Amino acid sequence: MRIIVISFLFSAIVCISSIFIKDNSEPNHVIRGMYHWKTNLYLDENDISFLKRQKIEKLYIKIMDISWNTVYQAYPTTSLNIERDIKDYSFLDIVPVIFITNETLLHTNKKDLDTLSKKIVLKTQRLCGSEFNKIKELQIDCDWTPKTKDLYFELLQKIKQLVTHKTLSVTLRLHQLKNKKQTGIPSADKVSLMLYNMGKLTDYNESNSILNIEETKRYLSSSSYNLPMDFILPLFNWGVQFSNKQFDKIVYNMPKSELDTNKAFIKLPNGHYMLITDYYKDNYNNNFTYGDEVRIEEITKQDLIELSNLCKSQATTHNFSVSFFEQNYYHKIDSMSYEEIYHTFN
Repeated sequence: MRIIVISFLFSAIVCISSIFIKDNSEPNHVIRGMYHWKTNLYLDENDISFLKRQKIEKLYIKIMDISWNTVYQAYPTTSLNIERDIKDYSFLDIVPVIFITNETLLHTNKKDLDTLSKKIVLKTQRLCGSEFNKIKELQIDCDWTPKTKDLYFELLQKIKQLVTHKTLSVTLRLHQLKNKKQTGIPSADKVSLMLYNMGKLTDYNESNSILNIEETKRYLSSSSYNLPMDFILPLFNWGVQFSNKQFDKIVYNMPKSELDTNKAFIKLPNGHYMLITDYYKDNYNNNFTYGDEVRIEEITKQDLIELSNLCKSQATTHNFSVSFFEQNYYHKIDSMSYEEIYHTFN
């Protein structure tokens, strides 16, 4: 009898474990995606050609930001109507993304969650219009903390109850993955792991706040996450401007190659570029003063391949999406490089 009981328990453990342990003999099916993080959605002919050529299937679009306001409380500060876009870009599976600040959760009471969840879903329906039923997935983006996790997870449950016919996904930051015992597992159908913005942007001594491979290794673990996992890779670059070694602002559309040939800058031993004269860029939208420094943060193809090799072990299923987060424009790397990166996940 004792042997029978032990055998039964062992079989049960194996069955339960197999739910979240991937069979590595089965090939992966990678769904290709892109994130569109702008205040409007406009794809020109080159963009559409690029998306089709790269076989992009999913386009994640931020449709609103929900912030906290003392007057309006939890309130959408920005919104984007995508009804026409869903019609026009029918070759894409469009995923509306809703960003909720952690501050909003800190000021929200549990009794207000029913109202908040209904407002979020109703606003999403309005922004998607008559095309709402075509939406297969809805994503919530929030950098929740141990202090707000219970409230956030309950909010997710209530949203899920209102959109039972859709997949509810949430973004997952690296610190939430590493510290899952403290931050918890969200009440969602799946998570999208954000593999970027892990450094301190405003720190003068930071080398690259977008991506640090060695730092990424410290966050990733061999233990499985108990939800299906998609992946978001960085495909953007920017300049970080400092005045008197204090953070000033982010400067977009400033590649390193531009500063290497610009006589207004000299390169310092720490890799920064210092202004040796006052300089104006992009019709005076960006002004630089003598003595200011700019740190260029870029992502290379090799960075992305190394990152892909690191994070593919985190996959909990054989069917998952790999998406690129892009802030300004596509075509950052060539077509063969995309194929090589996607192939890394197979």
